[in-house]
Amino acid sequence: MTVIRRQQWSRFAAFGLAALLMASAADARHRAGPDAPRTDFPVFDATLFGTDKPDLSSYGLTPLAIVDPHQLQDRRDDPGGHVPDSAHARSAMAQAVSPRGLTVIDIEDWAPEGGVPVTTEKSVQNYLATLAALRAANPRMKYGFYSMMPTRQYWDALAGASSARYRDWQRRNDAYQRVADKVDALFPSLYTFYPDQQGWVTYAKANLSEARRLAKGKPVYCFLWFQFHDSTAQAYQLLPADYWRTELDTCRQYADGIVIWGGFTEPNGRFQALPWDGNAAWWKATVAFLRDNRIH
Repeated sequence: MTVIRRQQWSRFAAFGLAALLMASAADARHRAGPDAPRTDFPVFDATLFGTDKPDLSSYGLTPLAIVDPHQLQDRRDDPGGHVPDSAHARSAMAQAVSPRGLTVIDIEDWAPEGGVPVTTEKSVQNYLATLAALRAANPRMKYGFYSMMPTRQYWDALAGASSARYRDWQRRNDAYQRVADKVDALFPSLYTFYPDQQGWVTYAKANLSEARRLAKGKPVYCFLWFQFHDSTAQAYQLLPADYWRTELDTCRQYADGIVIWGGFTEPNGRFQALPWDGNAAWWKATVAFLRDNRIH
């Protein structure tokens, strides 16, 4: 994600049963292997279209709460941000709308390639403290961090698992294992940088493999963006329908769910929501994907 997020169970026996079911599901995923399709495969709506966007829940999409630094931090005296205090954490969680009880924390400043120069240890401590603050504000919610586990890499992933470059990427990811051990799910980012579809598949499979290694059986939900990444020559252009369907199908095979992001541009650096287009090629491909996989 590259812009401000603008939109946005009671008895002991029942809790024990829920925990047992969750553990059984995780064990089934582990035994089935990474290539086995998941029977419960949520597709989350995190799009930022204008007010004309219809309710997409009828198609099978589920809203997902995302909190970012502008909700969690008072940045007037500290542009780099800091760990949220209890008041900011409570305020952010009071506004979180998440039918599946999941919240994504999107703080990229402290990530390995973020905008604030902090040591790896300080980065880890900041993320752990932020997670603790949000858990204190809402202990029933499940949490994960956007993108940073693993740190999103394209060329390192394409270098191949036997390469020194790939192993160095893994070592950098290992530095955040303590954070991965504390979250409830991982949310790797698989945004599109190049027109090369097969290259994207290789990059996505490697990043999802790293996410699973760090997750140790926890769910892995990948972020997909139906537009080219804003750092590319094709910035904000919609992906061709076949490319987008390839991304959806790849994540259906190797992940536990998908978060769909996008629906905006940034002309002259200013956020602008796109109008909803129910005839857009990416949306027709999404509806077909949901239908073909019986996601509703």
